[in-house]
This record gives sequence, structure tokens and C-alpha cells, in this order.
Amino acid sequence: MFNASVLDVYRHFFAARQDVYSHWTPDGWRPVRDEMTVDVIAAGLDKTGPAISGYMIAPGNRTHVAAVDFDLEDGMALALRLAAHMKGLGAPAYVEESRRGAHVWMLLWEVVPARQIRSALNHWLDEAGMPHDPDHPGRIHPKIELRPATDTINGDGLGHCLRMPLMPHPKTGKRFPMLTPEGNHMGNKLSDILLDMEMISISAVEDAAMRWVPVVTTIPSDFRSPKSLREDDGASASNILSTLWGAHNAAPGRVISCPAKQYHSHGDVHPGLKVAPDDKRVWCHKPGCILSNDGKGRGTWELTTMAPGHE
Repeated sequence: MFNASVLDVYRHFFAARQDVYSHWTPDGWRPVRDEMTVDVIAAGLDKTGPAISGYMIAPGNRTHVAAVDFDLEDGMALALRLAAHMKGLGAPAYVEESRRGAHVWMLLWEVVPARQIRSALNHWLDEAGMPHDPDHPGRIHPKIELRPATDTINGDGLGHCLRMPLMPHPKTGKRFPMLTPEGNHMGNKLSDILLDMEMISISAVEDAAMRWVPVVTTIPSDFRSPKSLREDDGASASNILSTLWGAHNAAPGRVISCPAKQYHSHGDVHPGLKVAPDDKRVWCHKPGCILSNDGKGRGTWELTTMAPGHE
């Protein structure tokens, strides 16, 4: 039997809103536009009712709770790595194993814009060395999902939900324990777990959000050139890098220091620009770099028209 006061704290901790929730059905998760009462939570936790998921973004596009869902084979190890990294930065986070990975949960002292906490999450993930999308190297792996999943919701939209902590998995009925960043169990009593959870300060969120450099997917206006210019089939990426960008040692198949350092948040200490073996394209490994282009790189025409000072 669960204490009603504890359940009230639980539902306000792990959902951005209590006027709607999602419950498990044979057809999957389905939204219920009704109050997430303590009775609904209790039934989900003790398996007398369906498992419950909470929505992570409220009207006004704000939230006080965030999570990262690792749906990877090594998701548990990655989740613990992220939580340990965040703890070292003064941003406490907690890990819950899932059927195919793990969830990292974090609570905030204040309600913040969803965009801000998502930027902070992206920064913490990058700093912790999380795997990137193999098709888009500038992005976090698609099976590492942020909650809130979007910066905004429109109209009566709800955004994405996530199964609430300690709620039995709807397919297996298994309940996973909440863990510290060191991998230690936080206890079996819900009240003890809630009491032990620390919250992240607004300053930690603001600092991380400010430091995140998003992937550049468009060419800034000061780099644009007339569209009448077309790629020269005989052009060489390494020659363009050397003559127009001032790069050194550019050659087909070589990794060199990127010449577009103004788009690198922490400089370019190590070589990070790859020249394609056919000498027709380049890629920068820095996510915020103009030559990353969301992991697609730049061809010879773009390298020419985007070169500083090109007319």
C-alpha cells in the first residue's frame, strides 16, 4: 500500500503536467486527457492497473523534469557514464535500467523553457562522449532520445511521454530499481528514494545550455555567393582548402586541422577535417562547424562559394 502524500510528490516530480497522462493498452501507449490522480499512480505501481507514462513538457513549453532514454545494447553503461559526468558538474542525475537500455532522470529546482534544458542535455551528452549518429556524425545517436523530445508543443499537442520511474514495464511486468551515478541501489521504499534525490540548480542548466553549440545546417549569409556559380568537375577540394581557406597539408584522404575554427566552441586542438579520397568533399568532425554540415560535409562548389572573402 502506497502513502497518498508520497504518491502526490512522485507524480509532481516526474511529470511536467498532471492534467493528462498515458497508460499502457494492448495497442501500446495511449493518452488519457484526465487528471493523473494518486489512485492512477498507485494502480500502475502495484500492477492492479495499467503502467503509466508522464508527459515531459507543459503548455507554455516549460518543464521541471528531464530524462534521457538510452535504447542501445550498452545503454546502461552509457547512462551511468552520463550520470557520473553530470554529478561531477554539480548536476545530479539518477539511472533506471530499462528493458533495452536505461533511463537517466533529473529534477530541476525551477521550471525552465524546454529549449533550455534540451540544449543543456545536448551539451552534457557531448561532453560525456556519447555515440553519434553513424549517418549524421554531428548528431547524437538516434537511439539516445531526449525528454522533452521537442522545444515546443502546439495547440493541444502533448509531446512525448516516458514510463515513470519504478513503474513496472508493461510487457514484462518487471520493475527496475533507481540507481545512483555509481550504480548503487537507492532503496526499495518510494519515500526513501524521493528523499534522496537532489535537484539541479537553474545556474547549472543555464551554463550547460549556453555552452552547447548546435549543428550548423545552413550557410550563413556572409558566406553566400551567386547561385549562378556551379561546381567545376575538375575542382580539387584540397586545392580549394589550400588556396582559398589557407589550410596546410591538405591532400586526398588526409585528416588536417580545420581552417573554419571560428565555428569551433573549443578551438581545434587536434586535426579534425577529413578530405575525401577522391578529393571532391570534406567533413569536419566538430558538430558546430560550417564544414560539418550536419555530418554531410561540403563539396568543391560549396567550399569555393563559402570561402572567406570569396565574391
